[in-house]
Amino acid sequence: MKPRPPSTHQVSATSGRSPVNGWLAVLALTLNIFALMTCELLPVGLLTPVGSALEVSAGTAGLKVAVPGLVAAVSAPLVTVATGHIDRRIVLRALVGLGAANLASAFATSFAAVLVSR
Repeated sequence: MKPRPPSTHQVSATSGRSPVNGWLAVLALTLNIFALMTCELLPVGLLTPVGSALEVSAGTAGLKVAVPGLVAAVSAPLVTVATGHIDRRIVLRALVGLGAANLASAFATSFAAVLVSR
């Protein structure tokens, strides 16, 4: 009997999971972090056009960046502690939900709706 060639999708002996699944999870997390950081940093360069489109001053439009930043600074330690015992897939799904909220802010027609969705 000939020996089989090694498979590229070998299952780990200790965890019973394929390494491909682990790398797919890393890829999903990487893409999600990229999208989240882009949504947070891109508006800084667009405050004047956003302010004029929403009929507010550039300074008021700056709240679009400042308020979510303050919320993140306060909630990050709390969320880290609260999600320590939760399955990582559930946390990843919640991050996808944040992406949907950012999409809602892209289509918002008032400044209040932008602040709430961000």
